[in-house]
Amino acid sequence: MKRINASNITPPRAKRAMPPALDLDQNTAPLEEQERQRTLVFIGLPESNAIRPSERVQEDREAATKILDHLEVEAEPTAVFRLGRFDLQRTTPRPLKVVMPTPTHQHVALGGWKRERARLRSQQNLTRLFVRPALSKEQLKEEYEERLRKRQQNPAPPAPPTQLPKTTNDQTPVVAPNQKEASDDISKPPEFLLEFAKETPNWKLISCASIFGIIATLGIVLNCSVIYVTIRTKSLNGTVNYLLALCSFFEILHQSGHFLFVYIAFSGQNLIDFRLATKIVFIPAFGFGLPSADQINLRVFRSLYYIITVNIGGYLICVLFVSLNTHLIPSPITAWYGQVITAILLNIGAASNGPILYLTSTEYRQAFRDEFPKIFKQNLNVIQFSPQQNGTTFTASSRQQQIL
Repeated sequence: MKRINASNITPPRAKRAMPPALDLDQNTAPLEEQERQRTLVFIGLPESNAIRPSERVQEDREAATKILDHLEVEAEPTAVFRLGRFDLQRTTPRPLKVVMPTPTHQHVALGGWKRERARLRSQQNLTRLFVRPALSKEQLKEEYEERLRKRQQNPAPPAPPTQLPKTTNDQTPVVAPNQKEASDDISKPPEFLLEFAKETPNWKLISCASIFGIIATLGIVLNCSVIYVTIRTKSLNGTVNYLLALCSFFEILHQSGHFLFVYIAFSGQNLIDFRLATKIVFIPAFGFGLPSADQINLRVFRSLYYIITVNIGGYLICVLFVSLNTHLIPSPITAWYGQVITAILLNIGAASNGPILYLTSTEYRQAFRDEFPKIFKQNLNVIQFSPQQNGTTFTASSRQQQIL
């Protein structure tokens, strides 16, 4: 018989036990159920139209915290977020999901909602608010089918006939000037938001901001020069002179607000929160009267007349355009650019206090000529020089000049 080599015989391999297949739905179901037991859904809560997602999230958290305060829930939510994708053209707010620390807080909130919902819905922006617990897909489907059955059993009554507006003899409908169409939706984002939020940076805004920035810079320098020469010159110590310096100071405050526009346009933000903008550019208004002037102040009355004409004229043109553009220009964007043009003219007038005083007042002209060479350390003497060119000598004598 043939001998069998034992070394060539391989022992049979033991069958390894394979782990059971993982069922992800089965493993995650308990976790989802635990989260649903401590989650609330706010439906109909107004949604922020802020550009930055962080600002929208912050406002949603503040709104959810206020509602939980009304419901007497002594806990902060662990997570607050909207369901669905953010869309500027969306007319209804997205549901807000609020995850509480424990299921007990969810029960307390639902009990408080049953007691306080009438009082909460009495507020102007919470008339459509509804608070419910988080539901699974099967529960949402059953709830949807139940609503369909109720609609089929109880159909909505027919809508009353629409009353046509009164007509004149030429059969033209008479519509009040402030009457809005029924299809208008007050929750629709304004056209400015849709226009300037889609393009960053917006070169149209940058062009307008550059013009305002240049005018504001020149205006601040020129108005500061009026204040400086008024302080430095003893002859400009009359009441009218002080009022002109005060007017220049207010114009400096006015034109300093344009640098916020410059920063927003060049940084690419284009839009910021209205409350933040109000805090930055808020300037208190001070009232002052013009007392009776003496004979010396009559010299600057002509300058004062020109300044008032230019400044008040710029404001009148701007206000007149704003009051008429709603009837003449249908597009809000075009109307806004028209207001920018009139505002540029207004700011040119606000920056013209110094040039007007220099051109129309002898005292201010002399004060400017006396003080500015001291600032810039200019030498008014003519220096003698003898350049040589083709054997010809050119000579200029030195002399001291008094500029009148």
